[in-house]
Amino acid sequence: MTFEQKIHKIKLCQFIVNSRWLIHGAIALTAFIHKFMGGSELNVYIIFIFLFISYAFNFFYYMLLRRDPREITSRSLNFICVFQFVVDIFLYTLVVYITGGVESIAFIFYFFAIIMGIMILRERQIIAISLFALVMYVSVIFLESTEGIPHFFYYDFPLGVYQNIDVTLNNVTTIIVTFLAISFLAAFITKMIRQREEELMKERDRSHKLSELKEEFVSVAAHQVRTPLGSLRWLFRSMLEGDAGELNEKQTKFLEEGRDRTDNLLQVLNDLLDVSKLEKGALVQEMKPVDIDNIIYQVIEEQRPDADKKEVKIKFIQETKIPLMRLDEQKIKMVIENIVDNGVKYNNPGGSVEIKINQRNDTAMISIHDSGIGISGKDQVEIFKKFFRTKLAKQKVQTGSGLGLYIAKQIIEGHGGRIWFKSAEGKGTTFFIELPIKE
Repeated sequence: MTFEQKIHKIKLCQFIVNSRWLIHGAIALTAFIHKFMGGSELNVYIIFIFLFISYAFNFFYYMLLRRDPREITSRSLNFICVFQFVVDIFLYTLVVYITGGVESIAFIFYFFAIIMGIMILRERQIIAISLFALVMYVSVIFLESTEGIPHFFYYDFPLGVYQNIDVTLNNVTTIIVTFLAISFLAAFITKMIRQREEELMKERDRSHKLSELKEEFVSVAAHQVRTPLGSLRWLFRSMLEGDAGELNEKQTKFLEEGRDRTDNLLQVLNDLLDVSKLEKGALVQEMKPVDIDNIIYQVIEEQRPDADKKEVKIKFIQETKIPLMRLDEQKIKMVIENIVDNGVKYNNPGGSVEIKINQRNDTAMISIHDSGIGISGKDQVEIFKKFFRTKLAKQKVQTGSGLGLYIAKQIIEGHGGRIWFKSAEGKGTTFFIELPIKE
């Protein structure tokens, strides 16, 4: 049994224990109702004894299962699983006996144990528990009919059914057939469930291994490719700055296109590496007190050259002074940068990007509105998915990884915040970022 399988089995056991509080309480309540409505000869003290024994054992299981899973051995866990049903069968046999034996319909309580057992026991154990219940039931009927034990009259008039051999045999035969049918059906269902669980476990393990291999490949490939691309980028920039001599207009245009394509490839590689870190849970790491306003100012300054080229104005409205916040500065900057960059990139000449920040109770609210192309209604549900780019975005700018907003969402949620947006096609988009203020 793997550790994950053990955790799963413990949770199932805990569910059964919690269910038992309710089921056994309901059985006792039903007996009380019968008693006080009249007609029942049941001794109230026996009800309390049943409830006390049942809850005492259940509390024992509850305390055992609360321990650290690493301290619970597979053997002891299997023992607890089987033992609790054995005790239940004893208790249900007591209920059958004190409510009239063969005249009682309390035998249906045995099915609680069988149904619960389907969740956690193996098929052989299910059959064994069912046969044990059957033996206990038949023993009570046999001992009553032979006067080996006294008969309890549940009602205040003697029915005498327990002494009628024909009725007794008919009832017992019916119960035996029902028990056997249910026990084998339960065993079959259990077997099917276990097989499916094993298949899902193997599939998950295989998927996990493939995911690890993919992440390792992406990480290695990205690192290997990023170095020569960085050198190529430096070469393009050096030539554009005139280090290799004066360039004519056509040469400059070709070199600028090469530089832009290289920058885009590097961005895609960086996004892939960030996704790889995200899936390992290692993207949000360096938490420290940060001035969120300064991050926004830095992003605006870095985006201004591209915005000026596109004739897009960037405006920052500081509605409230935000205190220092505990954040991963680089990652939050990456998020704001991505949204502002999109706002500039997918805007129209003469358009604008407006950033607002204010404090609402113990959260900082950042809104980033652009007057660009917007997002169509059918694309809005997909916008935070990996590798997704809207049709309008592809028409406006052909290059892009489709990872920026996926990464942004993971980073914000990793900080305990949330991100959402409002948009209409042709009317721009507003992204909202809400972050908890932790000084």
